Amino acid sequence: MTVEQTPDLPAIVVGVDGSAPSILALRWARALAPLLNAPIRAVSSWQFQIAFGTFTPVIWNPEEDARKVCAEAVAKAFEGAAPAGLEMVVSQGPAAKVLVEESKTAQMVIVGRRG
Repeated sequence: MTVEQTPDLPAIVVGVDGSAPSILALRWARALAPLLNAPIRAVSSWQFQIAFGTFTPVIWNPEEDARKVCAEAVAKAFEGAAPAGLEMVVSQGPAAKVLVEESKTAQMVIVGRRG
């Protein structure tokens, strides 16, 4: 069974930070997606870190870094063969806030665990 690529289908949103638990979360989403007829949205977030007395190099691009982390996690989770309908999303903001916003139109949200 394959997922129809219809934008109206609520997705399974997966929080991705490149960690082993987030890669496992992507694999769970792959198992559930056909059962729910849902596409997968791999979501990573980024934000500027504000610290006093430090300098952030101008050449640093946190959005590009987050996009790379997401792409590498997807490649690792699916061994280079991402499921049809998978979408990678990179948004600025704290991870919790980004995932809550994404959850508003999702069928399900899957995240890994910390600690």
